[in-house]
Amino acid sequence: MVNIGTLIIASPEIAGGLYAKSVILICEHSQEGTIGVMINKPLPTQTDEEKTAIEKLEDHQIMTLLGGPIHPDEAFMLHNNPKLKEESVILNDDVYLGSLLPLDPDDSTHNMRLIFGYSGWGPNQLEKEIAKGLWIEAGNEAKKVFLKPIEDQWHLILKTLGGKFQALASFPTRLDLN
Repeated sequence: MVNIGTLIIASPEIAGGLYAKSVILICEHSQEGTIGVMINKPLPTQTDEEKTAIEKLEDHQIMTLLGGPIHPDEAFMLHNNPKLKEESVILNDDVYLGSLLPLDPDDSTHNMRLIFGYSGWGPNQLEKEIAKGLWIEAGNEAKKVFLKPIEDQWHLILKTLGGKFQALASFPTRLDLN
């Protein structure tokens, strides 16, 4: 069952495009629809200025990610710092989502992800897509949200689900190249 804090991962049925092998953290779920952020897609950079800004964030151990195609100019901070949870939405016991929060350059003990944009579904749309097998529910364990390297999150989370999902995790990205 999808709730705030649930992780969903793209099934192999979503073979191309932005959502292929994506991991999405659900941030809002109601009768009006669902909002989530991708947590394993690095933010593409276009200009030298953007690359420089991202490098400065990475110096502070902050990864920059593309959360989805909706409002890619809006930024959110996904983190696990309990000192900042009052200024944030609590997604589960140890994961919070806030606006741009003050940074403590000496704090390397907490995970921080700067996420641009989000993904959205209309009423009951996500449930229908899950029923069709497009998305796989992967629980709401906080430790999965900040798995590294982010490029391997899809595979790593599939493996934790066991059974047929563990086998799916080892499939090559492009079957047509075999």
